[in-house]
Amino acid sequence: MQKVAGAAGRDANSIAEELCGVIGGRIGAVYSTGDEVSGLGEYERCGSGFLATSGRVQLSPEALIHILDSGSLCDIPGDFALALARPGEVVLARDPVGTHPLYYRLDNGIFTFSSERRALDKPQPVKPGHIVRYSGGHIRDVHSCGLTAGAPLTGEARAVNAIEPLLKKAVDTLVSGSGSCGLAFSGGLDSSLLAVLSRAPLYSVSVEGAHDAAHTANAAGLLGISDRLHSMTVSLESLEKSLHYVVKLLGSANPLSVSIGLPVYLVNLFAHENGVELLLSGQGADELFGGYKRYESLSGNALAGALKRDVSNIAETNIERDYVLASACDVEPGMPYLDREVVTAALGISPDLKVREIDGKRIRKYILRKLALKYMLPELAWKDKKAVQYSSGVQAALERLARKYAGKERGYLRRYLESLL
Repeated sequence: MQKVAGAAGRDANSIAEELCGVIGGRIGAVYSTGDEVSGLGEYERCGSGFLATSGRVQLSPEALIHILDSGSLCDIPGDFALALARPGEVVLARDPVGTHPLYYRLDNGIFTFSSERRALDKPQPVKPGHIVRYSGGHIRDVHSCGLTAGAPLTGEARAVNAIEPLLKKAVDTLVSGSGSCGLAFSGGLDSSLLAVLSRAPLYSVSVEGAHDAAHTANAAGLLGISDRLHSMTVSLESLEKSLHYVVKLLGSANPLSVSIGLPVYLVNLFAHENGVELLLSGQGADELFGGYKRYESLSGNALAGALKRDVSNIAETNIERDYVLASACDVEPGMPYLDREVVTAALGISPDLKVREIDGKRIRKYILRKLALKYMLPELAWKDKKAVQYSSGVQAALERLARKYAGKERGYLRRYLESLL
């Protein structure tokens, strides 16, 4: 996975080297010390500038720099984070979805930036769709490009026919661009659809005795792909060791963030141990297609507003967490549902096709289930699945550990997690 780092100001070259050492892996580092500009690792030189990229950008360095100067990130296809250093200026940019994080900090006249939050002290994120320019000791943050909805899709057939080829293309683009690709497989709707479209090896991790172990095996069987499934169960003792590391990586004792992040870390680690470089996941499907339980009580404008807010906030709430955990395992996260073309088309789908009432029951991710019926049995396409922290057994295991160390009084799980920071 390519990462980005660098600095501007006094001793920028040595600071860039230090950042590379902290981050590790494949890095494109660019830096500027006054009029002296250079780079480290994997970067592109273009005229007087040095360009480093993270993600999949198919434009030339010259074209990218021209677009950065014009200020219109909407003209750059794909998912990316960019850093350009040239005499007297550093320019940072992030795609509108925000699939590749990028952070910066200005302290005592020294400007630093990195793909990984942990490399900087109290950094600011480059927001999705924003361009951040540093010059003359000052920062200018400009919103360049936002998420836009495609053509309105109010009919089932039109919606399915619009999403299907774009999702296929997104999967193919990720798989073809990776040396070794896998899929985080839970047996739920989102990952089952990706399993059929990608043909990638499947990786599943659960706590001993958890629901997921049997469910993923059954789902793989129903899809006819049991031979591609790699499953691992972890003991409570092993989980506890990983928990300490995950809490420190996240820098958070938020029970929800940790309970979701821990299975994400474990499956990335398992995939890495099996030689996987890029791990596909169903990230984004819940926000785009109405998968969360809370959507069932909403309709009309309230539902449309909730879906829009959740998609707009997904970089901060989910992507940045998953990126940190995957990066710690030297794995690149692949998120086909968050491909920009898929997002644009999905935002145009009528909310009542995402959460639809049938026979008095509210069906979440209705239109995605209709697409899935083209590839799998109704038993799997219509099946509800618990959230990953519950189905994997992680939530129950965390509560057991917390009760052991922090008692049973209210807030015991948060107190236990705070003790690990």
